[in-house]
Amino acid sequence: MGKARRSVLIATSGVLVSAAAFLGFSVVRSQPASPNVNSWEAPQNWSDPTLLLLEKFRQSAKAGKADFRPTGLRREDYLKMIARQVDFWKGKQNAGGAIRDPYLGKEFQYSTPAFALAAATLIDSAGRTDLIDPAARAMDWATTTLSERTSADGHEDFYAPMIAHALPLLKPHVDAARASEWEDAIRRFNPHKTYRMEPGKNNWNVVALAGEARFQQMGLRKRSSTFVVNSLGAQGRLFRSPHGLYLEGPMAYDHFPRLWAADMLAGGYDGPFRDALAEVLRRGAVTSLFLQSPWGELPAGGRSAHHQWNEAEQCVTYEIYAAHAHAAGDEQLAGVYKRAAHLALSSMQRWVRPSGEMQIVKNRVDPTRRHGYEGYSSHSQYNLLPMAMLSIAYAHAAPTEKVAEKPAPADVGGYVLVIDALHKVVANVAGTYVEIDTRGDHNYDATGLIRVHVRGVSPQLGPSDSALADPKYHVSGGSPGRRTTGVGIAWRAGGGGAWRRIGELGNGTINSTDVKVVKETPERVVFEVTYSGDLNGLSRIVERYVLTRGRVELTTHVPGYKGPLRYVWPILADDGAVKSQIAVENKQTVTVTQDGGKTAQSFTTPGATRVSVEPDLYPNHNGWARLGVAEFPAGTNRATLVIAPRAR
Repeated sequence: MGKARRSVLIATSGVLVSAAAFLGFSVVRSQPASPNVNSWEAPQNWSDPTLLLLEKFRQSAKAGKADFRPTGLRREDYLKMIARQVDFWKGKQNAGGAIRDPYLGKEFQYSTPAFALAAATLIDSAGRTDLIDPAARAMDWATTTLSERTSADGHEDFYAPMIAHALPLLKPHVDAARASEWEDAIRRFNPHKTYRMEPGKNNWNVVALAGEARFQQMGLRKRSSTFVVNSLGAQGRLFRSPHGLYLEGPMAYDHFPRLWAADMLAGGYDGPFRDALAEVLRRGAVTSLFLQSPWGELPAGGRSAHHQWNEAEQCVTYEIYAAHAHAAGDEQLAGVYKRAAHLALSSMQRWVRPSGEMQIVKNRVDPTRRHGYEGYSSHSQYNLLPMAMLSIAYAHAAPTEKVAEKPAPADVGGYVLVIDALHKVVANVAGTYVEIDTRGDHNYDATGLIRVHVRGVSPQLGPSDSALADPKYHVSGGSPGRRTTGVGIAWRAGGGGAWRRIGELGNGTINSTDVKVVKETPERVVFEVTYSGDLNGLSRIVERYVLTRGRVELTTHVPGYKGPLRYVWPILADDGAVKSQIAVENKQTVTVTQDGGKTAQSFTTPGATRVSVEPDLYPNHNGWARLGVAEFPAGTNRATLVIAPRAR
């Protein structure tokens, strides 16, 4: 696979990250304890690109040019969201204490321990004594099935940290004998034989080791137990990133293990590899700030993208590091992390259903249709996992309850961030944000521009997702199998053959990708992405991006090409509840809106001879899209598309 290279024409703070390929999702039996293999390098000896990121950001934030408005959220807003969910899910609990998924008709994965933690948090912090019985019954079931290795769908690895957080919250509210039964259940199982993933395998093992470390700190597991040390020692190969990323991939599964590891350290873990892990996680928290969109969303990409737990995991990380910054006396950085946590929470609030739980994927399609779901997605586990995460975020937010939000990188912008092995480029100017996938996995993403988030315009109108010929995630209705495209150029192969799109390019066509940063300021960011290889009849495609506040200008140059060109882009037409208003204006502009015309996202193609919107619907995570198409005449080898909000 060719490497993306980043060159700089003006002094910049952009970064380049390497990552490993995704390891898969199969369930295997954990092996007995093996000799500890230290796969860790010393991250303190690596160059630290996050220092430059933070330094330049602080200078930009100090200038005070961000259009910053506090979210108005407070620590108790975590409890409000948790309460609505718990009140919904307590009605789905069976007599034995398990939470049943209303659409699957059974308990699924780790819904029950997640419910126990969410309910225990409300008992402890909101005085919800009415939840003692359902929370305790959930703990009865969760601790028993974990200890017996009979957890739903073989997901024991996820139980430990949720149980470890819930137990001390519930223990004062039940009789001593019952609490003792929970503790005895934990003491009697062998972690090497109970958990499914062997030490160092993947993110599952990080969740398990984080919970086991808490069991040790609680006195429920002997300190001499080797599971935590063996697992953490073997995880060094996946934490080997100068930017602190977890190198399993994709985006959701970088952040997911980091939140559990950070929670473990915040809980007092002081064993082997602590210092190396702490340094990696600190860097990862900083890098994540620059990945977050102005709408609080984690970058799209790969499996589990667009799921609400993507934002909940951010809440945990940012609350933990807000507390770190506050303890270190860095109130500005504490306020930045607080802002990032609240942006993520506010994103989740947009997706609460009238019944109290959320849409688990960022669309409003009836959950019975499983639209945008992975094969392992369910309404129960992916509603309750985020609530467990928010419970942990709430706990870590205590020291910074009075810390005021400060503008975050998502607000200020002025940077280009290149993540090579995850084939991502993220750039932002004052809350105008783009995400580019330079080598799309066509099971999930097109190649090219896949996301545009602009403050003030609904993020899903961005667009915020690709159209795919054959998505691996589940979709319902529409016309899959016909197009793979994000926002990008199309050309005729050989100048007169079939239309091909940049979104279709990937392994086997792209030999190399070069990212050249021309300018990075809070007011203007300019960079180029050059694709080289056997590109379906082309040898090189150069995309030049110019970002200013509220405006993205994309100019594509196809050297040596003589045939006609097109721009093609997905337009959200239906999110499952609301159909968008889509209009062609002035023969060169398409607008789309869902808010009654107050604002619209516009797509303008100067020099196009014709602009149209295809009637077919293409399903993606956010619902169904139609394709905008702008035509440019033969002899054109350079074309421009401008994306910007339009006030009504």
